[in-house]
Amino acid sequence: MKRASNGNSKRYSQVMYSRFLLGAMGAILAGCAQFPVQQPVTFEQVNAWLVEQQYGKALTALENLPADTPQRAQLLAMRTQIQERARNYENTTLALVRDQEQDQEFGAALSQLRVARHNYPQSVALAEEEQQLLPLQQHALHELNDRLLIVRTQHLFDELSLQERVAHIDPDFPATRLQDIHTQLKRAAGELLECGQRSMQAGKLQRAEQCLTFAQRIQDTQIARTALASLEQQQSERKKITRTRQQRSQDKLRRQQLDQMLTMANQALARDDLPAARQALNDALEIDSDNSDAIALRATIDSAIAARVDIALSKGNQLYRSGNIAQAQRVWKEGLLLDPDQPQLRANVERAARVLQNLQAIQQRTPTPQP
Repeated sequence: MKRASNGNSKRYSQVMYSRFLLGAMGAILAGCAQFPVQQPVTFEQVNAWLVEQQYGKALTALENLPADTPQRAQLLAMRTQIQERARNYENTTLALVRDQEQDQEFGAALSQLRVARHNYPQSVALAEEEQQLLPLQQHALHELNDRLLIVRTQHLFDELSLQERVAHIDPDFPATRLQDIHTQLKRAAGELLECGQRSMQAGKLQRAEQCLTFAQRIQDTQIARTALASLEQQQSERKKITRTRQQRSQDKLRRQQLDQMLTMANQALARDDLPAARQALNDALEIDSDNSDAIALRATIDSAIAARVDIALSKGNQLYRSGNIAQAQRVWKEGLLLDPDQPQLRANVERAARVLQNLQAIQQRTPTPQP
């Protein structure tokens, strides 16, 4: 009995070993079926890839040509042409994608890039463009999702207000309807807090205020109050910065206007146009009465005007004494244009006017001689 048992055990082992060998051979044959023998690359295959814009496959195949490939030299000569076509394809794709990015068509741009990268995986420029595009796409998605969140929350508050009015009117109004709205609002509270904090970090304070105000209205938590306090501080700092920038802008404009008026005054002084020089200087002093350049220029113009007034007084006096009353009056009036408050000029003009008036009266009383 013991020998029989040992014989059966031996036969069992042989059967199991045979099964193992059959299984191993089957696995090897199956693996071979999955990895068929690589067919040699032909002109027809390369041209087919080019028609399908499969530049990556074409270039990879040509880079790994076996030494015994038929027409190997001619196939290798195609690489330069294929590389040029691949670069043109790359540039065309990038131009299209960037136009789509400009229009914020990020979905179409990403789809275009993924197709292009599949066709030409060796392109570094296409990979870099995709890496730059992904953050833009995510930012745009966050922007839209935040806006949708605010719109949905406002809609829920509006609906809650109306449903509460219905509940006060209709005794059969189901309370679960209001409970459902409150549940939706509570679910939105966490998203609103995230929206508010994210918007604060991005400097979008108006949106942050909308989100955080809604969040506190739903659940008046310490987190919401703290976030709103931080937002209020940021808003205050931004207003201060805005006021400072506005003041700087106004100061810059005032300096530009002051420089322009001083330039005009100096130019008028250079061409001896003292009235224009004085007017431009007065405009400059209205902008900044303490400006040192304007004060120095005022002294120069005042000195020139005083000299011109003295000349007008002297010349007018000579004309007056010689009996040219009207000419004297005209010279004195020219002096008054330079210095309207000069008392001697004004007195002389008035005196000349009286004399001319008397002379005119005498002429009118004197009869005209008869021929």
